Amino acid sequence: MYATRTILAVVAIVGAIPLLVSTSKAEAISNPSFEEEHDGTMPNGQSTAGNPDWGMPDDWVWRKVGYMNGHGVRGATAWTTDGEWCLNSFASTEGAHEVGDYLEFYQTVDLTDITAISFDVKLYTHDYTISYFAVDSDKLWTESTPGEYHGVTVDVSSYSGSHELVLGVEVTTAFGSGGTADGRTWFDTLAIDVTFGSTPIIDGVISPSEYTDANWLVFSTSGGDCTVYYKHDGTTLYVAFDVPNLDDESAVQIFVDPDNDGGDTPRINDYRFTISRRSGDNEYGENEGNNTDWGVWGPPPHNWIGAHEDLVSTWNAEFAIPYEKLGITPGVPDTIGIAFYNAWTATGDHAWPGNMHYMMPSTWRTAVSSDLWSLPIPAVSEWGLVVMLLLVLAAGTIVIRRRRAAVA
Repeated sequence: MYATRTILAVVAIVGAIPLLVSTSKAEAISNPSFEEEHDGTMPNGQSTAGNPDWGMPDDWVWRKVGYMNGHGVRGATAWTTDGEWCLNSFASTEGAHEVGDYLEFYQTVDLTDITAISFDVKLYTHDYTISYFAVDSDKLWTESTPGEYHGVTVDVSSYSGSHELVLGVEVTTAFGSGGTADGRTWFDTLAIDVTFGSTPIIDGVISPSEYTDANWLVFSTSGGDCTVYYKHDGTTLYVAFDVPNLDDESAVQIFVDPDNDGGDTPRINDYRFTISRRSGDNEYGENEGNNTDWGVWGPPPHNWIGAHEDLVSTWNAEFAIPYEKLGITPGVPDTIGIAFYNAWTATGDHAWPGNMHYMMPSTWRTAVSSDLWSLPIPAVSEWGLVVMLLLVLAAGTIVIRRRRAAVA
């Protein structure tokens, strides 16, 4: 009986191995890219030689039925907040619209190792239309209520191989021409992906190879480009700034909206974390929103740590913010609002995204984690499975033999 139970236990363990392996598919968030213009005729018949703020971004192409319109848009003329590109689509005023008319921007992407797609959307008038995201012909997200939708994340884990990613607007109720364009929708990629990396030493210096496993972004500031690195180690968010100036009042700030609920004023549980080149109580600090403004400046001690260091012509700053502060649970999908700032420089304040406002969380971007803010599950090769199987069987055999010897 004991031997039978042991064999069953071994079988159960072996049976669990493929289940473990099946969860090791890369949890990468694939943001559809809008960030560079390329040549091509737009649905409105114009080409990129027209308005300099219109064009076809990246590898997106289009198809349509009926009097539909759209194009890539960048800069202050559109919802995009960084001076780069987003997609704009709508039902044109040029003619009558029938049910089923549509405009789709699409590109082909290999989804083999992708589990989710993340993007942001802003919808204006939608009296007669819906906007949607689809994989091939499968509409996985639809919306017709005007508003801003930050950090929309769509599960695509069931897809493998090459598929079309589709961003579209479709007419659901016929309407005539001459009115306000309906279905006006801006799609943009505002999410950053915070992935697992090694735990850095928070000493104020970005050492060689310390952030090579981090994702990063760049924004313009006094003296040149400020590089921001970001990653996590399963318990803590790490952010490092490489600042291209030594301006006397220069400070770096991280704005975080843990609930990602936006708003026109900083709310309770919204934070501004600051490291400054100024000494004293202004060197390190934080503010929490109070629903109308930023609350009282709080100098150390905090439940996060930071450090900074002046270099030859630049300075570095590092933050380590524990998950408890941000309401993040390892292994649980979470989207937070986020923005980065280089304040009080010789040329003013500079930020990512470009036109974010420090008082308006709705203008910040979003951060997601493709490995669910936790340690990634390592992939297991076929040979690894064989070795694991042999070890389990060997262990079971030893137990059985010892039991038989004891009985004898």
